[in-house]
Amino acid sequence: MKKIRLIHITSPDLTSHYINQRMYSVSLGNKVNKWFSNKKDAVRFLVYINQELNRKLHELNFIYGFVLGEYRKIWCYLQDTHKEEIIENQIKYINHGFKMACERSHLANGNHFAFKNLTLVIEGIYELCNLIIQQLLERKYYSDIHRIEVFQTMLSQAKRCIDKLGENVVFDKPEVIIEENQ
Repeated sequence: MKKIRLIHITSPDLTSHYINQRMYSVSLGNKVNKWFSNKKDAVRFLVYINQELNRKLHELNFIYGFVLGEYRKIWCYLQDTHKEEIIENQIKYINHGFKMACERSHLANGNHFAFKNLTLVIEGIYELCNLIIQQLLERKYYSDIHRIEVFQTMLSQAKRCIDKLGENVVFDKPEVIIEENQ
């Protein structure tokens, strides 16, 4: 199964004069940095982040499937091959973003690649929705436009969630992680 797999935890530098550098740290692509006094907590945090990123990956794939279905509904009406080509290129861009999010997450800068590529996927699907809405407006299919706008709202919520992921993680009890303020 395709998944995001972040693995990078920075080990402490015991020779440093800075307290944060004497701790284990995890840096994420949404500019969240967390420091931990032991490796076990750092690993638990990274496991939690992986679970949440994979939930978002599957959520985005689900939304993308519906948006592709909406595109296929209007495909028959596309007279302008240039507009069709723009939409097809956007679809390729989104597919590439999904692929990179999964394939590059375990590499050296994977903690950053995963967030960057998921953000690109969200923005790509959002733009695909805008392209579809333009076609629907030409035909005055307003109920279909409202359905696409629901997907755009879901994408905006996913983006906000990814941007704040890991900021307010609290270790309550062993093996329980609580994300506050979401």
